[in-house]
Amino acid sequence: MTSNSKHFIGILICNLLFVLAPSLAFTQIEYTPLKIEIKTLNQYTLKFHKSYYHNLFEQYPKVKVDSIEQQFFKVGIALSNDSHDTLMVWMMSCSWTDDFVTNNKYIKFDVWPCDKNHPTAFVIPPNGKKEFEGLLVKSVKFDLACSDCTYKSVLLETKVGIINNPTKPSGLLKIGSKEQTKRNITWSNPLKFQISVMKN
Repeated sequence: MTSNSKHFIGILICNLLFVLAPSLAFTQIEYTPLKIEIKTLNQYTLKFHKSYYHNLFEQYPKVKVDSIEQQFFKVGIALSNDSHDTLMVWMMSCSWTDDFVTNNKYIKFDVWPCDKNHPTAFVIPPNGKKEFEGLLVKSVKFDLACSDCTYKSVLLETKVGIINNPTKPSGLLKIGSKEQTKRNITWSNPLKFQISVMKN
């Protein structure tokens, strides 16, 4: 290769770096050592009298049923630390599901009353994990939308995400704050649940 060729290639590389530099400077590949994995432990259906959902039935007065079936999915949740450093995950001690979300409108976490509930830092050691058991539930409001709706059975893919805030549980963040609006969510592997949904 001649000196002129080397000089030309050098100029070409410099120009290319000059063009790409702005995008390279502001492009970041987000990495979090926190991983989440979920698995189905059990699933079942319970029938409830309409009085159990009294407030909900008031929103749909045209629906004339005495009871409704609700689908539940018990899941195991494993939070793992994919690093050589200790990791702290902030959640509430009782209502820890407040720091989790799902990726579809049909399935949410079931909630339960808490006598004592306070911010807690769950410590996950290097390359370690913290395991929980949670209960996902299919929202019944979609079954009460109208009295003459038709339904179809679908295999619904569902992911669980943990809202990873480094300083406090997400439920304690001020609504509308920068921390609350720019939430960092780590998503799990998908699970598929057979549920009934309204036809379009």
